[in-house]
Amino acid sequence: MESEELRNSLRDLERAEAAPYVDHPPTPWWYFLVVPAWAAGMTTAMHLALVEDVSSWWLTLGIVLLTALVGGFFGWYSRYHGAVPSLRGAKPPEIRTAYRQYAVGAAVVLVAIGVAVATLPWWGSAAVAFVLVGAGVWLYEVAYARAATAVRERLA
Repeated sequence: MESEELRNSLRDLERAEAAPYVDHPPTPWWYFLVVPAWAAGMTTAMHLALVEDVSSWWLTLGIVLLTALVGGFFGWYSRYHGAVPSLRGAKPPEIRTAYRQYAVGAAVVLVAIGVAVATLPWWGSAAVAFVLVGAGVWLYEVAYARAATAVRERLA
């Protein structure tokens, strides 16, 4: 009897630890357009600054605004989500796998964008960034949803 109570207590604890990773509102539809557009904008700014050697206060202003958008997004997201999951510390193994896949995918996308910036005109590298980041965000969301479902089923 005590063994069963202990098992139930441990399962409840594991559910509570997993909650920030699996109990959250859905990703808004606009996220899948805004994030790739942001990446295309930042890629354009980096291309103009590094490859075209454009230096102007407009370019600086653009980079500052794009960076401020990220800060604003994270502020909004933490309020929208409630308990933002941590990249560090204990997390369900299914979520850890999704995070690893994201890290590998993000590295591949960054390298591809770097190659595009070095070899294509600004508009080409912006298009590559938009498409790759858009596809990457969508693939990650699908993988994360699968992982969250697996965690919920395992802890049910």
